[in-house]
Amino acid sequence: DCLSKYPGITDAVASACTACVIDAAPPNMEWACAATCADPSLVTTGAVGKACGACVVSGSGANAWGCKQCLSNAVTLASQVSQDVDPVRLSCLNCVKATGQSWECSECLKQPTMTKVKQCLAALGV
Repeated sequence: DCLSKYPGITDAVASACTACVIDAAPPNMEWACAATCADPSLVTTGAVGKACGACVVSGSGANAWGCKQCLSNAVTLASQVSQDVDPVRLSCLNCVKATGQSWECSECLKQPTMTKVKQCLAALGV
Protein backbone atom coordinates (compact mmCIF):
# COMPACT_ATOMS: atom_id res chain seq x y z
CA ASP A 1 0.00 0.00 0.00
CA CYS A 2 1.33 3.38 -1.05
CA LEU A 3 0.56 5.35 2.10
CA SER A 4 1.77 2.76 4.58
CA LYS A 5 5.12 2.43 2.81
CA TYR A 6 5.63 6.22 2.44
CA PRO A 7 3.30 8.07 4.85
CA GLY A 8 4.69 11.52 3.99
CA ILE A 9 4.04 11.50 0.24
CA THR A 10 2.06 14.29 -1.39
CA ASP A 11 -1.61 13.83 -2.22
CA ALA A 12 -0.82 13.88 -5.97
CA VAL A 13 1.79 11.12 -5.66
CA ALA A 14 -0.47 9.09 -3.34
CA SER A 15 -3.32 9.40 -5.83
CA ALA A 16 -1.11 8.31 -8.73
CA CYS A 17 0.23 5.37 -6.71
CA THR A 18 -3.27 4.27 -5.69
CA ALA A 19 -4.40 4.40 -9.34
CA CYS A 20 -1.37 2.29 -10.22
CA VAL A 21 -2.32 -0.32 -7.60
CA ILE A 22 -5.85 -0.52 -9.03
CA ASP A 23 -4.55 -0.84 -12.60
CA ALA A 24 -1.87 -3.34 -11.59
CA ALA A 25 -4.20 -5.75 -9.82
CA PRO A 26 -4.80 -8.12 -12.76
CA PRO A 27 -1.13 -8.66 -13.61
CA ASN A 28 -0.19 -8.88 -9.90
CA MET A 29 2.18 -5.93 -10.04
CA GLU A 30 0.68 -4.00 -7.10
CA TRP A 31 3.92 -4.39 -5.15
CA ALA A 32 5.82 -2.41 -7.79
CA CYS A 33 3.48 0.57 -7.49
CA ALA A 34 4.31 1.23 -3.85
CA ALA A 35 7.93 0.11 -4.11
CA THR A 36 8.66 2.31 -7.11
CA CYS A 37 6.00 4.92 -7.75
CA ALA A 38 5.49 6.22 -4.20
CA ASP A 39 9.13 6.61 -3.22
CA PRO A 40 9.48 10.35 -2.52
CA SER A 41 13.19 10.25 -3.31
CA LEU A 42 12.34 9.15 -6.86
CA VAL A 43 8.85 10.49 -7.60
CA THR A 44 8.62 14.22 -7.12
CA THR A 45 5.31 15.13 -8.80
CA GLY A 46 1.93 13.65 -9.53
CA ALA A 47 2.77 13.64 -13.27
CA VAL A 48 5.87 11.54 -12.63
CA GLY A 49 3.80 9.28 -10.35
CA LYS A 50 1.20 8.75 -13.08
CA ALA A 51 3.87 8.04 -15.70
CA CYS A 52 5.56 5.64 -13.28
CA GLY A 53 2.28 3.81 -12.70
CA ALA A 54 1.64 3.48 -16.43
CA CYS A 55 5.19 2.20 -16.88
CA VAL A 56 4.90 -0.37 -14.08
CA VAL A 57 1.59 -1.85 -15.24
CA SER A 58 2.70 -2.03 -18.87
CA GLY A 59 4.56 -5.29 -18.52
CA SER A 60 6.48 -7.71 -16.41
CA GLY A 61 8.73 -7.40 -13.41
CA ALA A 62 11.51 -6.47 -15.84
CA ASN A 63 9.49 -3.39 -16.79
CA ALA A 64 9.05 -2.51 -13.12
CA TRP A 65 12.82 -2.75 -12.69
CA GLY A 66 13.33 -0.50 -15.74
CA CYS A 67 10.82 2.03 -14.43
CA LYS A 68 12.69 2.25 -11.13
CA GLN A 69 16.02 2.55 -12.96
CA CYS A 70 14.65 5.46 -15.01
CA LEU A 71 13.72 7.24 -11.79
CA SER A 72 16.99 6.43 -10.02
CA ASN A 73 19.12 7.44 -12.98
CA ALA A 74 17.16 10.69 -13.30
CA VAL A 75 18.05 11.57 -9.70
CA THR A 76 21.72 11.06 -10.51
CA LEU A 77 21.39 13.05 -13.75
CA ALA A 78 19.72 15.91 -11.88
CA SER A 79 22.75 16.17 -9.63
CA GLN A 80 25.02 16.50 -12.67
CA VAL A 81 23.18 18.99 -14.89
CA SER A 82 21.63 22.35 -14.14
CA GLN A 83 18.43 21.65 -16.06
CA ASP A 84 15.02 20.23 -15.20
CA VAL A 85 15.25 16.47 -15.78
CA ASP A 86 11.50 15.77 -15.52
CA PRO A 87 11.02 15.79 -19.31
CA VAL A 88 13.64 13.06 -19.83
CA ARG A 89 12.47 11.22 -16.70
CA LEU A 90 9.01 11.05 -18.29
CA SER A 91 10.48 10.09 -21.67
CA CYS A 92 12.44 7.27 -20.07
CA LEU A 93 9.33 5.90 -18.34
CA ASN A 94 7.45 6.15 -21.64
CA CYS A 95 10.33 4.38 -23.39
CA VAL A 96 10.11 1.39 -21.02
CA LYS A 97 6.33 1.34 -21.37
CA ALA A 98 6.35 1.60 -25.17
CA THR A 99 9.34 -0.59 -26.03
CA GLY A 100 9.83 -2.93 -23.07
CA GLN A 101 13.57 -2.19 -23.34
CA SER A 102 14.08 -1.60 -19.63
CA TRP A 103 17.85 -1.62 -19.56
CA GLU A 104 18.35 0.33 -22.78
CA CYS A 105 15.90 3.08 -21.84
CA SER A 106 17.24 3.57 -18.34
CA GLU A 107 20.84 3.56 -19.54
CA CYS A 108 20.09 6.63 -21.68
CA LEU A 109 19.80 8.69 -18.49
CA LYS A 110 23.44 7.88 -17.71
CA GLN A 111 24.61 10.02 -20.64
CA PRO A 112 26.71 13.05 -19.56
CA THR A 113 24.52 15.79 -21.05
CA MET A 114 20.81 16.40 -21.59
CA THR A 115 21.42 16.57 -25.35
CA LYS A 116 23.00 13.11 -25.33
CA VAL A 117 20.19 11.76 -23.12
CA LYS A 118 17.59 13.04 -25.58
CA GLN A 119 19.54 11.63 -28.55
CA CYS A 120 19.78 8.22 -26.86
CA LEU A 121 16.04 8.12 -26.12
CA ALA A 122 15.26 9.30 -29.67
CA ALA A 123 17.36 6.44 -31.05
CA LEU A 124 15.08 4.07 -29.12
CA GLY A 125 12.04 5.66 -30.74
CA VAL A 126 10.89 7.92 -27.92
